Amino acid sequence: RFLEAREISVNVATSKYQIFEWKDPEYGTADKFIVSVSRNDAFLYQREVDRSSNIAFFKIPLELGTGYALLVTAVDVDGETPSKPLPFSVISSELTCEGDCSKGGTPICYHGGFEKVVQYRDNEGTHCSCYDGYSGNDCSGKEHCPIETTVDAFGHVDWEALPVNETASIPCPFGAQGNFLKRMCMWDVSRSAAVWRQISSDESCRKQSSVLIHLGVIGNYARDANSISGIETVYRFIGSLLKVPAFQPNVTNVHFDVRIAEHVIQVFDAIITRDWQQIKGDTTDIQVKMLSLIDDFSRRLPVPYKLASVHYGVAMQTLHRLPDQRAFRSLISPECGVRLPAATRSTRLRAVCMRNSTLHPVIDNANPLVSIEDDIIDGDHQQIQLELRPFTEVINFTCVRYDEKTNGWTTSDMEVISYSKDGFIVCSSGHSGLFSLLPRSMFAENHGLLEDVSASLPALTAVLTIVSCLFLHLVSLFHGRSVEPMLPLLFLLVLLFHIAQLFVLVSPSFIDYVYVYDPHLSLTFNYLVITLAMLVTYISFSVHSKLFALSTDLSSGLHRLVKAVTISLFLIDKKNTYSIFSALKSSNMMALLTLCVPLCVSALIAFGYCVCIVRQSWAMRRRLQYMGEKDTLSDTLIRISICILVLFVLVLSETFLFVHRTSLANTLLLSACHLLLSLFLSLFFVSFLVLRSYVQTHVSGSGTRSLERKRDLSGGDLLFDAHSKSALPDHLQFVSSSLNSPTSLTNNVSEQQLFTFSEKPMVTIV
Repeated sequence: RFLEAREISVNVATSKYQIFEWKDPEYGTADKFIVSVSRNDAFLYQREVDRSSNIAFFKIPLELGTGYALLVTAVDVDGETPSKPLPFSVISSELTCEGDCSKGGTPICYHGGFEKVVQYRDNEGTHCSCYDGYSGNDCSGKEHCPIETTVDAFGHVDWEALPVNETASIPCPFGAQGNFLKRMCMWDVSRSAAVWRQISSDESCRKQSSVLIHLGVIGNYARDANSISGIETVYRFIGSLLKVPAFQPNVTNVHFDVRIAEHVIQVFDAIITRDWQQIKGDTTDIQVKMLSLIDDFSRRLPVPYKLASVHYGVAMQTLHRLPDQRAFRSLISPECGVRLPAATRSTRLRAVCMRNSTLHPVIDNANPLVSIEDDIIDGDHQQIQLELRPFTEVINFTCVRYDEKTNGWTTSDMEVISYSKDGFIVCSSGHSGLFSLLPRSMFAENHGLLEDVSASLPALTAVLTIVSCLFLHLVSLFHGRSVEPMLPLLFLLVLLFHIAQLFVLVSPSFIDYVYVYDPHLSLTFNYLVITLAMLVTYISFSVHSKLFALSTDLSSGLHRLVKAVTISLFLIDKKNTYSIFSALKSSNMMALLTLCVPLCVSALIAFGYCVCIVRQSWAMRRRLQYMGEKDTLSDTLIRISICILVLFVLVLSETFLFVHRTSLANTLLLSACHLLLSLFLSLFFVSFLVLRSYVQTHVSGSGTRSLERKRDLSGGDLLFDAHSKSALPDHLQFVSSSLNSPTSLTNNVSEQQLFTFSEKPMVTIV
């Protein structure tokens, strides 16, 4: 027992804290001490104390009385040496002293040196005895009641964490403005924890049961009211109910009440299905106000959420759209459905479907009435697809949209995709708003033979362009090396571009697949348009390089450029979902970056080369006119430049009109662009073949030219007399060759033109 702690004593032992002291063993050195307290042989608690300290502080609540025992055990490498138990009692009186504490407690005092009562201090600082609800060594911390959610007669409420002895105030879920539901945070002594006080049943807040009773009365009154004032009463009650915190989206600590919402939508069902002709007076204004009230109620629904009346007279659905690469279909009710395009950013959509609605006299009450509200559709001009089920198949219905400017129904901006798909009429629109079905005969006066033909013109002209491009592509391949390699590639790209257009135009037959692969189809459109623009730009560069005999090899650079553009488009499309249709209708930055910027750069480059070719051609013409010689090459070069620009404009205009093909004028222009492009390519290529045949016949009859001369001329070099080279402008870098006399310039130019066509025709570049 040489390692036993000596002179064990109890400095202070109250019901709130205890302080014990001892001295080191007389022999040996302990590694640590274990201080334990028991009562009536029942262990209460213990703590390890470092050997450098001979005092232990416990802040453990104990009951007053006797029977307590203190045991200090010294521990070293050889084992443990306990001391003799020291009996002590817990008293109620506390020592008082001066010390550093916050307002939440008093100093913990003990008998210090020289028998002086001082505040206890250790390596953690000074210690204080805290009042109920306070914590920390200096009692500066305040305990909080935890976050809690209550569902009771006053509604569904979230209570935030609150300090002890304070009262929380939350707006009454069903009360008027200025009414609050209050609840106090208290300290539970028995549990030594902060707890919420129970909500009193005599609170002044309006209860859920009271609101439900009023809604039942209002619902019956809505069915039987025979005056406008009676409907106004229903309108004012529902309008006031939507202003309570339970239906305010900006009040975050009061939840949306599902039971009241279910009763409200039943009242709406009773309103829209009643016979408005039995109501005395002009009901136009109150009908518009009721529609506005229904839309306002749909904005109060949480997201996502779906709510419907008993027999789906009124059905509402809210959707949270996240950027996604796949479009999806959502069935609001058995009569209504929507298919949303891939979103470019996070947005919320609200859809309301009403059946048997008499709010719009023009619409048959058996047809569905759909209200769609989505900011991203109007902002990005994306097409949303609607599915409406007509009440009968005997009448030919069409989709209509309510125009608030004219206060009437219109088919403008409505494109019918299918008149019968699983019993639905499928249509699309680029705007949100109110939609329904009306007989097609009501809009017959606006449709003539020209409009009927225009509906099928884009598809027919696309087929014509595809057939002509396929024929010209095969012909160009059969001619082999005698045709410029860019020409078959041009035909092939135009062919693929119109196949993609035709795929969209005839999509009603397999619309589900089109929507599934819509991002891939959009990427195909982007790639083909950009490739066509770059190809035309390269053609202008090729004409310019052959004119001035530039030995520039861009094959490796073009390969790298094509790879870079392709990879960039795929990577951007993977992270940013948008279509060419939204790119040409909106100011989406990624659309501008990946579509509009390459097109603009290509157009500027092509225009620059064409201007340069025309400029040099005019300079050549002036030179030949000055020498009194006949000129045909400069006219050919000018026509080539014009053809290049016309081809570029045709590709861009056709792309733009295809996206905006909803109106009659744009449809006719689109068909005209199809025909012009097809005729332009066909006639130009046929004229080239005729000209090439004529040149070959003419050259074969001339035996005065040597084979070496033919090879030089077929390379596209303009051969001029060395003596007359100084007379040319400095910026015309023509390749010179020795000629017998200056008078041979005219023959030289004409020979150059003919032999250029015979061996490596410059016209074939276009």
